[in-house]
Amino acid sequence: MHILYGWIAILAGFFQLWITQRQYQQFRQSPPPNNRIFLWLGFGFALVIGLIFVIAGLGILLGLVH
Repeated sequence: MHILYGWIAILAGFFQLWITQRQYQQFRQSPPPNNRIFLWLGFGFALVIGLIFVIAGLGILLGLVH
């Protein structure tokens, strides 16, 4: 069952990274807003969450996390 959980975590992480990349492309094409720092913090937070899911999924698949 842990293999299933590992793959779900990896897929969720890659999906999060993909969504963040698409939102970043839309952000780059739009005019800069006044609250740009909050957008950068949001993109950074989304990237960190996506990477945590990918790393956790790999840890589950490799048996490092129970």
